[in-house]
Amino acid sequence: MAIISTELITLRNAGLFLGILLVYAIFRRVFIRFFHLSNFAGPKLAGYTRYWLIKTYASKDSANIFLDANKHFGKLVRIGPNTLLTDDPEINWRVLGPHSNYRRGKWFDSLRFDPHYTKQMQLKAVDKTSSARSYDLARNVRMMTLEIAAWVCFSEGLGFGYEEEERDEFQKSIEENAPYAQYLSTIHGLFSLIYTICSIPGMKNRMVLTEHNNPGIGKIMKVSRIVTEKRYAPDAKPVNDMLGSWMKRGLTQHEAETETSIALVTGAFPSSAAINVVVLHVATNPLILSRLRNELDAAVAKGEISTPITNAQAMKLPYFQACVSEALRRFPPITQLRERVAPPGGDTLDGRYVPAGTQIGLNAWGLQRHPCFGDEPEVYRPERWLEADEKRLMEMNKVQALVFGYGGTKCLGVTQAMMIINKVLIELFRTFDIEVVNPMKPWVDQCNGVSFHQDFFVRLEKRVRG
Repeated sequence: MAIISTELITLRNAGLFLGILLVYAIFRRVFIRFFHLSNFAGPKLAGYTRYWLIKTYASKDSANIFLDANKHFGKLVRIGPNTLLTDDPEINWRVLGPHSNYRRGKWFDSLRFDPHYTKQMQLKAVDKTSSARSYDLARNVRMMTLEIAAWVCFSEGLGFGYEEEERDEFQKSIEENAPYAQYLSTIHGLFSLIYTICSIPGMKNRMVLTEHNNPGIGKIMKVSRIVTEKRYAPDAKPVNDMLGSWMKRGLTQHEAETETSIALVTGAFPSSAAINVVVLHVATNPLILSRLRNELDAAVAKGEISTPITNAQAMKLPYFQACVSEALRRFPPITQLRERVAPPGGDTLDGRYVPAGTQIGLNAWGLQRHPCFGDEPEVYRPERWLEADEKRLMEMNKVQALVFGYGGTKCLGVTQAMMIINKVLIELFRTFDIEVVNPMKPWVDQCNGVSFHQDFFVRLEKRVRG
């Protein structure tokens, strides 16, 4: 009997202990959801659920919604039960700094590619005497930047022929699947759940994009696999490119394959978005276009730029660089919040305590409306970069550079991206007259972490110099 009584007491104690743990877990969950960040203002719904964030991303206008949130609620806005949004450069530099104790949030999982689990863009001039043909610049520029990224990564193209049907299928798939990575980054734990389910035999092709079930991202993954298999073959010769550099630094074949897929996507889409923005705002503004053309024509007449132009030559064209800087400032191509997690012990931001584990989202568009950019920061006006004195220009450049991240999070492909942007835009504007078909609604901007333009139709005519 004594033994039975002891066992019963032990079971009761264990049950009591588990009950206390359960109550604590529920209390902690409720506290975090309702009171954790209660001293920060924000949309009412956002304080209790991430549904507000999901709804915002589903709107395809997340950048403007985040912009309005900071305008209305201040530098730090509660946009989720455990998430704050900031448009303050000082907070960005603190959170992203090289000695920061903040770590990256779970959003990064949405960028994981697990593959195991060039034809140049041909710009067609339209004869003024023939019926004008509209041309989807967004799709063609995106295809071109993907091909360029492929050559930089592994010294060969993606293997597309000239068949329109294959290219259209690829582009359509990319456009349809672009939003899903953003949803995965918002619903924490969903990616891990899907990844676990995919380990079950027969489930992978049903749950995620693979090279066997998708002509878009799947195509990129297939090319990455084939290229890395060749490079890691026993008799393969070293190649001096990005993939070759990864191999020298000890990446496994699996790691190199994954990095290649990521580099192709992240290296191409932001660059194509920036090119579209410059084309739209220059082509639809006669004064800006005239000033840019005068600068280009004068440089050609003086023999200061070659055909094709070099990146070094493009960097010496001040008004052109002002046009590019203003486009990146006014419409940053990367709108993903890229949340960072507050360190143990919490932190003080803008004089307010931020609890440990809080996610800090970075509002790219809001950052680029900083007062240092002068009057009417919402207006595309390249002249602001030429009118600023040395001190203000230094501050403008520092804030604008946050478009590409900062510290350990800074984009490693900035030089490549700027070279692509510079060379493509110069050749477009000095070679063609560009007419935007529908300037009142020039495109569909599917903003899902990266600005993703669709249906940007233009007419191109070979430019005649007087």
